[in-house]
Amino acid sequence: MSFEYHEPTSVAEAIDLGARFGADGCFLAGGTDLIIHMRRGKLHPRHVVSLHRVPGLDGIDANGSVAVGALVTHRALERHVAFHGRLRALVEGAEVVGGHQVRTSAPWAATSSTRHPPPT
Repeated sequence: MSFEYHEPTSVAEAIDLGARFGADGCFLAGGTDLIIHMRRGKLHPRHVVSLHRVPGLDGIDANGSVAVGALVTHRALERHVAFHGRLRALVEGAEVVGGHQVRTSAPWAATSSTRHPPPT
């Protein structure tokens, strides 16, 4: 497993890297599925772009519309008041993913958008 690891420090830099690498790159948010698929030989990215140093991706903005950052955890989504009304289904989905450790550390967006079954 050989790849170049990138740590952008802004959304603009992350977008630029994603555009530059295209299909040869993957974004790393939580990483569980990405790392497992790489170890199993299902994914072979030449570039991994970590989102962990990009400020603001762990926030939820609910002011007329809702924006959920790529690094918002299941637990943060469960507890945010914006999801206790008409968006309660998102909380219910977040509550059934993994155990306590997963929900407090895994990004909701990453596990909610994972391809299942994994790539062949």
